[in-house]
Amino acid sequence: MTRPKRALPDPLELAKLAALVPRCSTPASQVRTALELYIEAMILCRRYASLSLEELIGAFRNKHQVAIERIEKKNLAWWKDVLELNQNKESDPARDYLVQRGLRLKTPDKVLEHARAAWNAQNNPFLWPNYVIGTKFPYLIPRGLLDAVIAASKSAQKKSRRESQMKWRQKKVVK
Repeated sequence: MTRPKRALPDPLELAKLAALVPRCSTPASQVRTALELYIEAMILCRRYASLSLEELIGAFRNKHQVAIERIEKKNLAWWKDVLELNQNKESDPARDYLVQRGLRLKTPDKVLEHARAAWNAQNNPFLWPNYVIGTKFPYLIPRGLLDAVIAASKSAQKKSRRESQMKWRQKKVVK
């Protein structure tokens, strides 16, 4: 007579697993917890046996990790198109790009100041120095970051215009 196949672990294997489980009130409950873990592992192995490694990773990946990878891919796309900012020159590609779009920043320090502000306004989880290449001039700045500087500047100009119009209207009403 043949015995039915069981998915139970070897007693020594179960004892090793129980030793890794945090201490419970009794050794029997610790072994029970280890057996439950073993059975869960067996069920998972059977359920995911047909998946490839990539599919397994996708099934168990952390959502936070996925979000960070998406941001990194976006940032890698930024780095395909960078413009140089050079302190030693009167004109450079980064400042020329800003001037062409109506934003005149005369010094490289002002460009960097505005770029940092735009970077921080986007709530990026990455530190600023990692995303502007260089610690000394010339810097390489992504075109997308310069676009964010332009957008922030135009938004500030619109806000300033609205505020001045409101003040002018209030003075007109008072008189």
